[in-house]
Amino acid sequence: MDGRMNALFHRAALLAVCLGVASTARAMVIGFDQDAGGNDIPDLEIIDNEYAAIGVHFSGGFRTGNRSSRFPTYTANTSLNHLCTAVGSTSPNINGCVPPGSSTLVVLFDFDVSFVSLEGYTRNDGPFDSDQLLMSAYDINNNLLVSDQALCNNNPPPHTTEGICVASVSADGIRRVVINPSDQDALDTLTFEVPETGEPPIPEPASLVLLGSGLAALGVGRRRRRR
Repeated sequence: MDGRMNALFHRAALLAVCLGVASTARAMVIGFDQDAGGNDIPDLEIIDNEYAAIGVHFSGGFRTGNRSSRFPTYTANTSLNHLCTAVGSTSPNINGCVPPGSSTLVVLFDFDVSFVSLEGYTRNDGPFDSDQLLMSAYDINNNLLVSDQALCNNNPPPHTTEGICVASVSADGIRRVVINPSDQDALDTLTFEVPETGEPPIPEPASLVLLGSGLAALGVGRRRRRR
């Protein structure tokens, strides 16, 4: 019995250590389908402050385009809405999207983030090309931290699918990200990671039971040894 209790305690102790060194970042995703309150974003809506409630702000006047009405020929399995780019709005694939006042999308965070990525989509009705998606990250003092570029290659003729690429940056203390799409039709799915605040993660109920059982077994073992 003492051997089983000791084994249970060691398992609980190991679990406690694992919980203490759990993931140090939380991944969050904005698909431009719902705003921060969970409400559907209408077609052709300009995205600026829809996510201010969660501390994420967009500038550049980029407008959403619904897949069914503005992207009828797109074949990628993406979210319902995309963000139309200035270049992409001239494409027949995105009929009705109004080009933004700027060709640059800026994302501001009210907190430090450690990773940011964004998807780019290149038109499937033109010649084969390699369109660049550029991303630069800055800290709270506007110092450049890191840059990345991705090539969105559409398929060779007959261009049955659009080209897809993902640009991403990783660094401590990211507060502002500047995205420059070059001939992409659309942008979609912004992903970012927020470092943990240092507070211990909340374990699952099953983990708590196991940890409690191990500690209880330790107490019983000690009392028996004293007797």
